[in-house]
Amino acid sequence: AANTAVAVATNRTCFDLSGSDVIFSIESGNMISEVDGPSAGALMTLLMISAIKKQPIDESLTLTGTIDSNGHIGSIGGVVAKATAAKENGKTLFLIPEENQLITPSVQTTGGIFDVTRQLPVDARDYIEENIGISVTYVNTIDEVIAIALKSSP
Repeated sequence: AANTAVAVATNRTCFDLSGSDVIFSIESGNMISEVDGPSAGALMTLLMISAIKKQPIDESLTLTGTIDSNGHIGSIGGVVAKATAAKENGKTLFLIPEENQLITPSVQTTGGIFDVTRQLPVDARDYIEENIGISVTYVNTIDEVIAIALKSSP
């Protein structure tokens, strides 16, 4: 994911990083059990573009999503848990892949002597906004992310 993030950032900014080593380091004031997998690809790409263009990222938001070499933001797992973590860390806007529009949370109901667990697909934005309390915007490309996330230069 990191290599693809650097390649996409280079492509979008036309900034030559061929002679550079890029290392992503994640720091947090809170304990993080683990950070792995490709779902940070879109965020790493945004961080690279922000650094190259010297444009800050709107600190009220965060995002998740894979990134491919064309700048497409792809689906991820655990969107509800990631939205919860974003909210708990003070974010007010969560950008998620358009491919994650539907989620299937478990809903448990009690009826008489039986407990029933149902899984019905629901709109992720509606579910997250109602149950977690963070705004959600769907994104499909890194260009959409840049338009939303990067602050204008002074």
